[in-house]
Formats: sequence, C-alpha cells, structure tokens
Amino acid sequence: MFSREEFLQFLRDYEVTTARRRLIKLICIFAIFGALRSSEVVQLTWEDVTYLNGDLFVKVNRAKNGGQASFLIPRKIGEYEVGPDWKSYVDKVPHKKDRIWFTPNRARDSYTDQYVGRNSIGGYAAEIAEFLEKENSSEFTGHAFRRTSATILADLGATILDLKRHGSWKSDSVAEGYVAQSLDAKQKIASKISGNKPNNNDEAQIILPPIDVSKQGSPATVMYFNNCNVNVVQDPNILK
Repeated sequence: MFSREEFLQFLRDYEVTTARRRLIKLICIFAIFGALRSSEVVQLTWEDVTYLNGDLFVKVNRAKNGGQASFLIPRKIGEYEVGPDWKSYVDKVPHKKDRIWFTPNRARDSYTDQYVGRNSIGGYAAEIAEFLEKENSSEFTGHAFRRTSATILADLGATILDLKRHGSWKSDSVAEGYVAQSLDAKQKIASKISGNKPNNNDEAQIILPPIDVSKQGSPATVMYFNNCNVNVVQDPNILK
C-alpha cells in the first residue's frame, strides 16, 4: 500500500522516459482513483473513458458484484498534469482493439498490439514500490492500488458510505476496516487524548472524486480533498 504522500511523490518524480514508464504511471492513476482490482484495470475499454470538462470520466464494470461504477480523474493531481501523458499514450497505441492497455515495445517509445494482462499489474505495483524504496517491494501486488485508494479516503475522513460507494463494497465490515486502520484517524484520537495539537503540515493537494451513478439520472457526488478539508458538491446536472 502507498500513502497519499508517496502517491504524489511518485507522480512528481517518476519521469516518463519510456513507453513502459508512461503505461505504469497511467495505470497507477486509473487504479487508485477508481479503487480498481487488477482484473478491472485490464478490462477497461475505449468506450469507458470520456472527457468531462477537461477531466477523464471513467466507467468500470465491477468484477465481483457485476455492477457498474464510475469515477473522475482530474486534469491535475498535485503538481502533475495528467493530460500530456494520456494524450501521448493515446497517440501511440493501436486503436483496432477494444481494450485500452497495451504492452510497451522495449526498443522504442511505442506499444505492441498485445493487451496488458492482470499479472502485469502486480509487477507494476512492485516496480513503483521499488522506486519509492518501500520495504518488501517485491511482495507488492495489484491489490496495493485498491488498498491505497481506500486508505487515502479513510485518512481524509471519508464516511463508511463514501468508502462503500467508491470501492463498490457491499459489506460495512470492509469499509470499517479501512477507517479503523487509518493512521491519520489514530493520530487525531491520540492528539485528543493527549491534548496536543495534531501535526498537519501537509500542503499537498489531491482530488479523489468518487461518483455514484448506479442509477441512471441519479445525482453525482464529487468530493474535492485539499489539505484535508472536505467539500461535497451535489450537482444533478453533471451527467446530463
């Protein structure tokens, strides 16, 4: 699992010098913003990704419950601009097939016509962990992205309902587990007991906007997180 700070550090410092690095960076973004399982990442199609006011609006078919969810990837995450890498990727991959993720060519900055497999997602997570100098980086799997997504939201004070909607969990116990494991939540409790002020020097910005569109025409909830302040905007016209 990666912390919010490590995710932002990766986006900021992981330079896209090869087709492989561009692919890893984009898959990391999609997986974390959508709380995606490895199987859900590799099944995304071109029809699932559209532009919405400059952001990327992504639909996903959930692997376990068979339902459909959706999420937004903002044009900017901290200091990182998503658009240039996404546009470059779209320009370089073959469009004769439905799915969006293709394996990179080793010799040049391009992609083959072979799909990325679900086992590769775990390898990408391990590579990111190694770049961030995480302990036991080789043991990271594709599930690290889904756990990271849920933990970031829990650390920022998301409710059980927010987490269930974001990850399409039906059980309260799974969402409650992420809240219970939240380090930020534990620090807040410790500060209340001790009477000390919580240590909050984080000036990084991240936007993780989960959207519940399980019913056509239902209002979308967009959540913006900036320095741990949460604003919830209800806009019934955003998907019309």
